[in-house]
Amino acid sequence: MAELLRVVIAVNAIFAKLGLVEEPVHRRVAAVPAYLQDRTAPTS
Repeated sequence: MAELLRVVIAVNAIFAKLGLVEEPVHRRVAAVPAYLQDRTAPTS
């Protein structure tokens, strides 16, 4: 759960750096599962 929180904070920071703070929150949240799936996907 802490990992997910770190990811959300990181994603928000990235959007803020890109100046996309106005991006709807649900769009940002929707990007998190895909990111986690990439991170946790088996590399074999």
